[in-house]
Amino acid sequence: LYFALRSPTGQRVIDNVIMRAPKISGIASSFITARIIRLLGVLIDARIPLIEAIGLTRAAMKNSLYIDLLNTAEDAVTQGEPLSAAFNNTLLISPSVYEAIRSGENGSQLGSLLLNMSEFLDEDNKSTARALATILEPLILILLGLMIGFIAISMFLPLFDLTAMAKGS
Repeated sequence: LYFALRSPTGQRVIDNVIMRAPKISGIASSFITARIIRLLGVLIDARIPLIEAIGLTRAAMKNSLYIDLLNTAEDAVTQGEPLSAAFNNTLLISPSVYEAIRSGENGSQLGSLLLNMSEFLDEDNKSTARALATILEPLILILLGLMIGFIAISMFLPLFDLTAMAKGS
């Protein structure tokens, strides 16, 4: 099972499950989108050609759905279409990010606009992570308490049985 999940097909299945899970998909999508936007922004700002920047960004991705999206984007840009066209009709990229990319292309400030957008997304992701940690901390404490209680009961129960047998004989 471990090796099956580590295979490319297994990884694709895991990525599909993550991106379809009700609450998890939004969080995962936001973090991955921020990473893509930041990488593209840095590379474009450094005057790396757009096709090469997309390829380097794709190489840094682990989610197969976003790798496919970047493959599509690279093909679209190679055929002369704008980057925003590849991100237009996908559920993986939010409409606000698409609009930012489109306006950055129109204003010839794509690199700096992507960097600003990535900073905004990073701040949003930090607040999401803080809220998630606030929710998970009590749950982890309860789970830890239950585990410790179970271990304590499993250690002391035989002692009680032993003392009961000693009194009975």
